[in-house]
Amino acid sequence: MISLTQTTEGVVMSYDSDWLKFLEMIQNRIESQHSVLWRVETHYTWLVYVIAGGLAYVFFEAPPNLQTLWIPLLSGLGIILSVLG
Repeated sequence: MISLTQTTEGVVMSYDSDWLKFLEMIQNRIESQHSVLWRVETHYTWLVYVIAGGLAYVFFEAPPNLQTLWIPLLSGLGIILSVLG
């Protein structure tokens, strides 16, 4: 654990090696959780960009018969992914 000792120069902190190992373990766990969450977020963001790009293409460039099919389909897919995300 951490122990505080009062000296004439001030308070001196000393750490037990087990306590430092515990803190290092906690830090590694937090870093791994952060990296996993960041990876999932980037994959989700790229998927949303692909769906948004598909919607823009269908809305502005596709013939009208494809617009009636793809706009509701891609919009529904985007809504489902947003709710799940």
